[in-house]
Amino acid sequence: MNIINMSSWEEWEETFNKLIHNIDFKKKEDKYSTYSDVLFRGHSCESWVLKTTLERYLNKKVSMLEYNRYLQTVKPAFSAFTEKNWNLTHEPKIDDMPSSPPGYELMVYLRHHGFPTPLLDWSLSPYIASFFAFQNAGEEENVAVYTFIEYYGGGKSGCVGSPTIHACGPYIESHKRHFNQQGQYTICREKLDDRWFYCNHNEVFKREDKDQDVVTKYLIPSIEKHKALKQLDIMNINSFSLYGSTESLAEMLAYREIMKRNL
Repeated sequence: MNIINMSSWEEWEETFNKLIHNIDFKKKEDKYSTYSDVLFRGHSCESWVLKTTLERYLNKKVSMLEYNRYLQTVKPAFSAFTEKNWNLTHEPKIDDMPSSPPGYELMVYLRHHGFPTPLLDWSLSPYIASFFAFQNAGEEENVAVYTFIEYYGGGKSGCVGSPTIHACGPYIESHKRHFNQQGQYTICREKLDDRWFYCNHNEVFKREDKDQDVVTKYLIPSIEKHKALKQLDIMNINSFSLYGSTESLAEMLAYREIMKRNL
């Protein structure tokens, strides 16, 4: 994984704008290659590793069919509470090259409400990812923003069954937070003993492929926090615009009416 140090918020903003511009240029000029949009993910501490909430919750590999059974068991409670319905297949067929995992729409909804899922969530917006990085940043470490490009000029290659990352796509019916946060999601999976398992994304990233699954980690000084949050709030990127809850309204107002006045 390539790690790049940024000296300031301004340098980071200039860097991600150049990266997005470069991908847009390649899409237009190179008609015979495939380039994915750049996805962004923010971490408040540079030492945090890329793990899904399911990995952090269980710390073991879970088969795709086993996780689908978890979805089956929790669906009635969430349907009763939300009056929503999700279509789930009891024994879904797991293809070698899936477009999305079984129960994907329910997974995304649950991910935005704290239930462990095998989804690694990203944003199409570097500003939103930067907000998540700086939102609860302390002074001890740099913050980190990861960028991910699934296709960088080539097609997906590798042995069938080996750890593979799949971007699942944003076009689903889900909670409004999914749309507010410009959410995008990836899974990583591998085949073991003829069963598909969710696995850690770093199994792929450590291969350091040049034309697929390209990940970069940008480190930004945490002392840039208030400068970044001030600009992001002017752009209406804050807790309330991204979460829309009473708690996030309180957090936004505390920042505007207390913190900003005491900087």
